Amino acid sequence: QLISVLKENNELATDTQIDLPNMGKRFIADYEAGRVLTAAMLEDIPAVDYGQSVVVAVSVGNIHIKTRGIAMQTAEVGDEISVESLSSGETFMAKVVDRGTVAVKDI
Repeated sequence: QLISVLKENNELATDTQIDLPNMGKRFIADYEAGRVLTAAMLEDIPAVDYGQSVVVAVSVGNIHIKTRGIAMQTAEVGDEISVESLSSGETFMAKVVDRGTVAVKDI
């Protein structure tokens, strides 16, 4: 199955994440229209990408709060990464728990 992503002006889209059916893949680089696509041209979409806005779930006892931060690393579920707080600018460690979500427990 050939997948083409075109902009309105018929140029190939750049930096486009395509979640190929049941594969969780994206293009590594730009490719010209009509070029045959191979598995080597795809990579896994990480749970969190460097510079991505993430949901930060904070738990202290029975109190649960969600806020936003910026991932300072690319990571998969289960990895611990540095996250920058959007409100304070401080950096802290959090565990990736889902695509685009990190958690801090019992701070």
